[in-house]
Amino acid sequence: MRSLADARAREVSRLMMHPDQAAWFRYSPWPLSAHPIERMSDALDTPEVSASLLRDEREGRYPDTALRALHTAGLGKFLVDGSGGPAGASYPEVTALICMLAQRSGSLGITVGVNVLALLPIYLAADPALSADVFAGVRAGQFLSLLLTELTSGSDLLGGQLTAVPVRDGNQEISRYCLTGAKDLINGGTHHDLLVTLARTRCDRLSDRRSPMEEMGDFTLFVVPRGDATVTADRWRTLPAPAADIAGVSFVDAIVGVDRVIGREGEGFPIIRRTLTCSRGGIAALSSGTISRARQLASVYAREKFLYGRPIAALLPIAEHLLALEALDRLVAAISIHAVAAVNMLGPGAAAATAAAKSAGCALAEEGVREGARILGARALLADLPYAQLSRDILLYSVFDGTSHVVEEELATHVEREARRRDQKRQPGHSLSSLQNLYRHPLNPMAKHMRSTRDNWTLALPETFLELSELAGVPLDIIAACAVSLLEVVTSFQAQGLWRAGAFRHDIAKAYALLECLAAGAILIDPVRRGLLGLPASKEPTDQDEMVWSYAVGMLGARVLNVLMAVATITGSELPVGSPIHALGGFETCLRACLDMQTEAKRAWHTKLTCNSN
Repeated sequence: MRSLADARAREVSRLMMHPDQAAWFRYSPWPLSAHPIERMSDALDTPEVSASLLRDEREGRYPDTALRALHTAGLGKFLVDGSGGPAGASYPEVTALICMLAQRSGSLGITVGVNVLALLPIYLAADPALSADVFAGVRAGQFLSLLLTELTSGSDLLGGQLTAVPVRDGNQEISRYCLTGAKDLINGGTHHDLLVTLARTRCDRLSDRRSPMEEMGDFTLFVVPRGDATVTADRWRTLPAPAADIAGVSFVDAIVGVDRVIGREGEGFPIIRRTLTCSRGGIAALSSGTISRARQLASVYAREKFLYGRPIAALLPIAEHLLALEALDRLVAAISIHAVAAVNMLGPGAAAATAAAKSAGCALAEEGVREGARILGARALLADLPYAQLSRDILLYSVFDGTSHVVEEELATHVEREARRRDQKRQPGHSLSSLQNLYRHPLNPMAKHMRSTRDNWTLALPETFLELSELAGVPLDIIAACAVSLLEVVTSFQAQGLWRAGAFRHDIAKAYALLECLAAGAILIDPVRRGLLGLPASKEPTDQDEMVWSYAVGMLGARVLNVLMAVATITGSELPVGSPIHALGGFETCLRACLDMQTEAKRAWHTKLTCNSN
């Protein structure tokens, strides 16, 4: 019995190796070496802390030990000051932190991530005195929560019923507010100290029938310290992130001064909309950390698990799963970095990029974790081994900060605007040079970019791919043709009055997100183009990079083509005679070419793995 228990303990220990460098860090254009993140990573990887985090995940306990270790390593100061001191934290830095944490634990990633999320409205609209008070609390070790959802209304924030009744003094000036009601499904609901809370302050008009635009002015955002008038409900047991503190919070005549209002009365909903626009890049980073961990565990297992004297990595089906996982890991990193770079430069003007990251990043990461599970087989299903937790955690991100359906509806609006721009033959505002500028932009403190008033920035994909295809590297002419054809399909639907009539609008939006993912990858992942466009070389480049990128281009290109073909069949639409797809031989010829790219990459990849195993 003891030998069997020892063998199981050795297996757990072997698979609990420290996470290697995530793809996010490898392709990041920002210098993050010798950084506070490394110090926090080392603190988590001590035997005591990593063992406690594993126990907390298994038993569903709040990760106190890990959070204390992070605070000792400088988490609080880092969140509000960044690595550069009083200038403040930048969005790329805090997002890199979230990615690193998600590699180790989804529970830890979202527990710290909610602090970043709740700090965004502070940076966006809080006055200096309130900001200074919150930042001092964070430096001292206090944690924040963002209280938005209510159990009956869910993500419909305009349906919220928690009220903040203004209380007036003798001069009829508002001196404080009295909060009554409940929020639920709150991250940090029972533990976190500072509750950034969205409450209804126009309480006398609850029964009026008004438009959503009018109702947006009904809400105000407060920073409420946890106190005697705060009652917490039992934690929810969750399938993903079991150690996260997901619970309900009730206010019973909680008195809050006017100095705790973020912005002005009635500005709460617009502030939250801008906040969530920026936060989506962080959700893609959570996905990136999780899929990178999946790639590491699956790769190690495939190299170390032998079948008839050879590692299973040499088996063709396993080799194909490994290749797909490598490609998906890099693509998720690229679209997350792309969104983070856009927020770093544009703040809330990065809405299109963050929507694409939420759509493509979460979906591709889910697929990647499934690929890894196929490699591990039964070991992926054992709750005592680490892979099972990845399979559960990855399910969370597509519904975090708004479901993918809501995000894709917003993304469809950006696609519609781009199609109209091309149809009216207006010059593209943002193509390859703009994309380069995003990745080269210096790190901006969040306090600066969150208050940006720039218009929404949408990448002109056809022009971007045309410029990219003229550079050396994996061919992108089919991808450029897909980008043009996608917008031609949208224009055709608009002319026929079909664009708002069917769910295929979401299919088009998802295909557009995949194309934006490829545009980011063409600069960040493609080793040839990355150098030609002046970005710093990716960390630890390998001779497999080009074949993995070629596979990624063929894989996503085939998916976009399949969407376009399916939509054209369903609606009976035809592409214009001069469409670039027609010039390349039509849908089926282009699809065959993409599949051939995948086949060639698979052959080269399998040959490489076979040679390495001999």
